[in-house]
Amino acid sequence: MEYFLDNESAIRKCVDLIKFDNVKVVLTSTTTVLLANVRHVYHVCELHPLKADESSELLKAEARDVDYGEYLDRIVHLSEGLPLLLLMIASELRENRGMLTAKDMAQLQAECRLPILSREFYPEEDRVSHVYQQFISRLSHSHRSSYSELDYIPGSFTADEAGSIIDAPTDVEHRVLIPMVRRHFLNYDSTSRRFNIQGILRECIKTFFSLRNAHIPEVRVRYIKTFTDVMRSISWRYSSQEYASALADFGF
Repeated sequence: MEYFLDNESAIRKCVDLIKFDNVKVVLTSTTTVLLANVRHVYHVCELHPLKADESSELLKAEARDVDYGEYLDRIVHLSEGLPLLLLMIASELRENRGMLTAKDMAQLQAECRLPILSREFYPEEDRVSHVYQQFISRLSHSHRSSYSELDYIPGSFTADEAGSIIDAPTDVEHRVLIPMVRRHFLNYDSTSRRFNIQGILRECIKTFFSLRNAHIPEVRVRYIKTFTDVMRSISWRYSSQEYASALADFGF
C-alpha cells in the first residue's frame, strides 16, 4: 500500500471493496494506512520487530550447527529484531562450512553490517542494502531530505532539536516526525520523549542518501547552534532544582 498512499483514487477503491460483505481484502504495507469511514469494519495486524528470545530462536533454527557461545546476544542485539537481517546472518554463518564463526559475525556486524549482508551473489530481494534502499526511496523528496539532515545528529533527539536541525521550527512533530514514526523510519521513546533513526536505516542513509557537499555547511551550522543551545540549557539547570533532568539530558 505504500505505493498508493498519495493516490486518492486507489484508496477509494480499497474502501469500496472493503464495504462488500462477500469480498475479503488484505492490504500489506510497511507503513500505517488509515482508511476513512471504514475503521469499524477492518482489522489491523501489525508485525513488530522480534523480541530477543524470538530472534535467538529464528537464528538457531536457520543455522543449527553454529556454536554461538558468548556472541549470541551480541549478534541478536545488532540484528534489531529484523527477520531479514537474521536470515541473512544465518545464511552467512552456514556458508563455506563455517568459515565465519559467531565471533567473526559479531565483529562484522559492528564494523560493516550493511555490505556483508548485501553481497552481490544474493538475489536483490535478499540483499539488505537493496531492500532498505528501496524502502527509503519511496519517501517523498522533502521527507528524504529531512531524513538525511536528521542523520547529521549522531544519536537520539527531541522534536525541538529536530526542528532546529531541519530548519522547520513550527509543527515539525506532526509534519515530519510522526509520519516517519508511522512509516517505521524513526523510533520513539515515550519515557524520554526522544526520537532516533533505526540503525540499519542510518547505515543506508550514509551509503545511498548522504547530504550533498554543498548542503553540509548549512546543516553543520544549524547543528552547532542546536548543540550549543542544548549545552547552555544543561549548564543552567545543573545549578537549579532541575539538576536530575539536566544530568539525564547530558547523558543523551
